Amino acid sequence: MNNKGKIAIIVIAMVLVNVNAAFSTIRRVNNNSGVTGTNVYATFAAAYSASAAGDTLLVEGSITSYGDITLTKRLAIFGPGYDLNQNPETQATLVSAIFGSVTFNAGSENSKTVLCAYPS
Repeated sequence: MNNKGKIAIIVIAMVLVNVNAAFSTIRRVNNNSGVTGTNVYATFAAAYSASAAGDTLLVEGSITSYGDITLTKRLAIFGPGYDLNQNPETQATLVSAIFGSVTFNAGSENSKTVLCAYPS
């Protein structure tokens, strides 16, 4: 195979990888009463079960813990953060998303967790 053919295969492979990433799903996790909508889950477990590797979970603030979680697939998990009263203008509510223990098992390599609070 000549160099032009090799370059074409590389470009096609890169496009296919990016197309796959573009179809990942964003799911909201909110255990506050009365919150509904498309891709909104009342429990972290339900959102996790519905997710495929590469999906994103947006965990919203709640006074109720989302409990212990164990990851076995690559996900991006974003929460509202903690010490939100230090920057009150950045959030609609000043409540953190709280988890118990968070365990990363085989298959969860390269997962990202950002701004989630864990008990001290």
